[in-house]
Amino acid sequence: MFGRKKKNKKNRKNSTTSPINTVISPDVEVSGDIKGENAIKIDGKVRGDIDIQKSVLLGERGIIEGNVKSKDVVIYGQVTGNIAADNMLLKNTGKVEGDIDTHTIEIELGGICNGRLSMKPKQPETVSTDDAKKRPLKAI
Repeated sequence: MFGRKKKNKKNRKNSTTSPINTVISPDVEVSGDIKGENAIKIDGKVRGDIDIQKSVLLGERGIIEGNVKSKDVVIYGQVTGNIAADNMLLKNTGKVEGDIDTHTIEIELGGICNGRLSMKPKQPETVSTDDAKKRPLKAI
């Protein structure tokens, strides 16, 4: 109405919605492994493995020389190493030289991936027999 277009909102979780607690700025170079729970944004250079539970966001000027493991990974920069993630987004400026092991991946036009891609479906949550006995059955 009134000439405004409605935005088409998808019900998709954005990998960068986690609050970023750690930032490595463009003028910083880190040598060594990084391990933690919360989200990290890397605009500088990291030589070492990264193991972050929530999410890793690699900026356009960011470089990682090592393996990356996280729930959500978004790549705008360059990675030389393997990536293990539940969800991965390779942006049009991103480049990965290594293997990717993920449940879901989105590669934008222009994104570069040189390596093996392995996609495995998420395992459905199982209910123990004790839990199943405690729950009442619903009529269909």
